[in-house]
Amino acid sequence: MTFRRLILTVLIRAQKPLQVTLGKLLPLSIELFALILNISYKIHTVLLKLHES
Repeated sequence: MTFRRLILTVLIRAQKPLQVTLGKLLPLSIELFALILNISYKIHTVLLKLHES
């Protein structure tokens, strides 16, 4: 593939917004991702504390 064709492919794909979904059911927003990450970290911390004691 030539460089020009690669650039054209990138430009065409950039026209359509990328949407990440959870299990092909629920669109994943930045807010939802941050919430899931926050809860996961809290659970991880609790499990570490339980394992230490």
